Amino acid sequence: MQKIKEMSPYALCQAASIVQNGTRRWKNDPDSKHYVAEAKYRSLKCGKFENVKSISAEKLCADATILRDGKRRWTSNPKFKHHVKEAKYRSLKCGVGSVQKGDMKEMRNMEIKGSNLISYALKGGSKSQCISKCLNSNSCKAISYERRTKSCWLKMQTLPLLHSPGIDSVQFLK
Repeated sequence: MQKIKEMSPYALCQAASIVQNGTRRWKNDPDSKHYVAEAKYRSLKCGKFENVKSISAEKLCADATILRDGKRRWTSNPKFKHHVKEAKYRSLKCGVGSVQKGDMKEMRNMEIKGSNLISYALKGGSKSQCISKCLNSNSCKAISYERRTKSCWLKMQTLPLLHSPGIDSVQFLK
């Protein structure tokens, strides 16, 4: 019993819970009851027990895909099979089979003026997250990303370009 108390939260969650039908649940077998009791005693969430239907598109794509040989692919890891199924059900591209690193043109201190896909900036993410959001949209052709404010603008067009210090743009060459 002392070993269970010394387990890291991650190891304890792995021993106490399982993903079934896309939802993380406490294990219900005699061998796991002590792990489950300790995890509950520590108030561990163990993956929040969220159903794949409630996961954001960004997190779903991160879990459902892998990068291999420079290409984004659906994962074959059985642990994430429900994530892949849900991403496909939502018609998310997740960058699979589309744009690769060589298919992008990155421009530092250049802004694509106008042609915003949505009327507001997406804030707080990285440039990579901004690129992922664009790849998950059928209408997005480019992004402009303001480094200081971490603001992401999804674009329907790749032009006109203007010199703008602090803003980077990425065009997708399809």
